[in-house]
Order: sequence, then C-alpha cells, then structure tokens
Amino acid sequence: MFLLLLFGTLGYGQDKLSWTDLSYEERQFLQQLESQWDSISLERQQRLRRGATRWQQMNPQQRSQAQDQQRRFQNLSPQQRQTVSRRFQRFNNLSQDQQRQLRSTQRRYRSLPADQRRRLREQFERRSAGQRRDSNPLVRPAPPSPSRRTIRRNN
Repeated sequence: MFLLLLFGTLGYGQDKLSWTDLSYEERQFLQQLESQWDSISLERQQRLRRGATRWQQMNPQQRSQAQDQQRRFQNLSPQQRQTVSRRFQRFNNLSQDQQRQLRSTQRRYRSLPADQRRRLREQFERRSAGQRRDSNPLVRPAPPSPSRRTIRRNN
C-alpha cells in the first residue's frame, strides 16, 4: 500500500493542499497523516492523494497484493529498500515502450519452468560485475521469493 503512496508523479506550481480539500474517502484513507498534513510538502501531498485514489479504485485482490508487497518491502534491509527504490525510479524514467518491453520480458521469465529460471539466475550471477554494468541494469532475474514453495515431483 505505501509503495503506491511513495512513488507517485510530482506536480509543481501549486499551493499546498488543505486537509479539507481532500474528499471524505481520501481523508479516511490518510487519517494517520491529518496532524502532519500542513507540514508535508505539496509534492508528497499530491503523491499521497493519488495513492489514496488508486487504493480506492483497487478490487479486494489488488489491495491484498499491494498489502503483501508492502509487507515484503518492510521486511527488506535498508540497503535492499534503497536498491528497490532506485530501480523503481529508473523504471519510471524509461519510455512507455521500454517499460512495456521490460514488463513483457518479466512475464516471459516468470512463465519459465523453475529449473530454467534457476539456470538463468546462475548464469547471470556468473557474469562479471563489469558485464552486468554494461547490460540493462533493470533486466535482472528476480531472486526466488521466500514466500513461494517449490513443488517437487517424484518421477
């Protein structure tokens, strides 16, 4: 949930938003920030407001996924969080076409059998750091998720 709130686009040239400018639903969602609202920068207020709007538009499954994602993010070390944030920002700086290509590559990777994903990860890790820097820094096999269980087949 908070990942959605943290990474919105920025708006410039406006006065700060008053707490009363928010809709009832936005105030309900952001109620923990009411006492701090006037001290929050306009850019962050706008990101929070957009995040609240996105949250309201999510179906229950999407909300559950967002909450799971936030829990995983909170369990990361500060260094891992910083890495995730930097990658997120780099992704957002890509063109729409590059973002689509990267999403497509990720979907194809995730659709591969587990053993093939493992081999690709191992191959990637064997590459030298210099080779990795020369390649697209956003295209990197995802580490295995600790929440996923591997199902072994007895053949």
